Amino acid sequence: MRKQMILMVLLALYLAACQPKPTQPASYTHSGTQVEDSTMANGQPTQANDSGDVVETSSQMTEEIVCGSVDEDAIDYYNRAIRMQQSGEGEEAKTLYRQAIEIDPGYCDAMDNLGVILRQEGDVAGAIEWYLRSIELAPRNTTARQNLAVAYDIQGNTSLAIEQYEAIMDIDPQNPEGYYGLAGIYMDQERYEEAVQLLRKAVEWYEASGSFWIRDAYHSLGISLAAIDECEEAVENLERVYAEFIYDPWVNYNMGYCYLGESLYDAELADIYIARAYFLGMELPEEIWSYLPSWDLQIGDDLWVIYGYFGIFEMDSQGGFFFPTDQIPFREGLAYGWMMFVEPDRSSVRWSEEFQLPSPPQSWGTVEADGYTTISADGRTAITDYRSELLEPIIGNSWILLKGDPIGEHEMRIYIEGEYVTTFEFVVGLPNESY
Repeated sequence: MRKQMILMVLLALYLAACQPKPTQPASYTHSGTQVEDSTMANGQPTQANDSGDVVETSSQMTEEIVCGSVDEDAIDYYNRAIRMQQSGEGEEAKTLYRQAIEIDPGYCDAMDNLGVILRQEGDVAGAIEWYLRSIELAPRNTTARQNLAVAYDIQGNTSLAIEQYEAIMDIDPQNPEGYYGLAGIYMDQERYEEAVQLLRKAVEWYEASGSFWIRDAYHSLGISLAAIDECEEAVENLERVYAEFIYDPWVNYNMGYCYLGESLYDAELADIYIARAYFLGMELPEEIWSYLPSWDLQIGDDLWVIYGYFGIFEMDSQGGFFFPTDQIPFREGLAYGWMMFVEPDRSSVRWSEEFQLPSPPQSWGTVEADGYTTISADGRTAITDYRSELLEPIIGNSWILLKGDPIGEHEMRIYIEGEYVTTFEFVVGLPNESY
């Protein structure tokens, strides 16, 4: 089959799924995520036992072994625990870490990892006990201090979390985690100017170490800079990581906000980014809409078109969302199309869509049999005529990419009640391209 049309029933399902819901900047969760990954020793420094076997360690952001064991039995239990932890077998991993600690009571790397599992399970108080034991054995253990700061922050003990992040900066001024973690707390407290200073230091040391986590620092720095209206630098940082955070509503909102500012003013870009934030589930300030370019197109005496967008319809574990864009990655089964927000004083609207492809598709399939669509003689254009019942003040249509669809420049010309409204121009990419 060629393109399978998704009419208003499915479109309504997508729209219901993307209604505003509570969101939180992804940058605020980085510290906890990073510690959980790094303490499992993926790509981290290793140590060797007396037999020369490589032993994984939980040390972070340093080549120094914090307090690894020299006891082969303890090391064996530790390595087995690592494997259990990585495979999601937390109970077995906890037992093995405790056995390693029982053999070697000074094995603080095992304590750090045991604390991580407990925190993941919701036993934050239990995790804190192990982090404190680890720090008592090795006061310069910045991994344990970072874990402890995250745990205190989860408990709401912000002052204690700050103490640990400051201790990390004192112990190792080149460790970006202290700067980044404290900046996250300041962002939560809306102390953005202080956060910016710390994040600049974090960026400096993440860049110096070639760390993967530099992307999170750019993300947080961009959002903090936007909050204090340093928009040129904010956009510079957010653009560096936009591909990784393309579906982050906070990134899109702050990009849009900055393009509404005097120094970077671009109403069209602002509209696209802020619309993306909205469709990704962000509840926008009511006043923001007054700054965006409204179509305000009157169709007759009882119908106005307010906004219109073209993009892709994605499904995820939360349901579905619409993402405005004119660049369509070629993924079989991907839905794409348009929607318009209208203000009607009527129960239904008649619209038409002229969909022109760069070349005829492999097949148009059964769309001609639906009674709404006809195909041009050259096979390049599908003309759809439809009447939408206005259960919601939205109209739209979408199609699905299938094998044999042409790549390149496409057009959709939209008419409402016989009056031309707009043309959506977009590009369908190469088969191996994806978001």
